[in-house]
Amino acid sequence: MKATTYIELMQTVMQMDRASKLHGSMLEGMNIQGATELTHTQAATLKALGAISQ
Repeated sequence: MKATTYIELMQTVMQMDRASKLHGSMLEGMNIQGATELTHTQAATLKALGAISQ
């Protein structure tokens, strides 16, 4: 799963949350490499919640 902006990432997370209450972090494994318009703090927060950047 890949989103390009922070807003799209958050929209995806909200959709995933509504669709199925996932076990663990909703962001676990979400690839944020190449995401645009992310601040350093936003990227760090997403990574802390399980997103990856590879």
